[in-house]
Amino acid sequence: MKIAAYQLLTGPDVQLNLEQVILGIEKAVDLGVQILAFPEGCLFGYCCSQDYWDQMHPSIFKEAED
Repeated sequence: MKIAAYQLLTGPDVQLNLEQVILGIEKAVDLGVQILAFPEGCLFGYCCSQDYWDQMHPSIFKEAED
């Protein structure tokens, strides 16, 4: 069984983050990966910047979950 982790740089744009995650999945499939782990919060662009958290709204998190 092949297991991998995919590290990526994310931001507040959920759609762009999703595209990066899908690209990671496609690359992993090409490499024969069966289990792939992503960073916590990679869809909604988790980061530690106060500016980031000031602009976050629950609807952004909901969009990332849907």
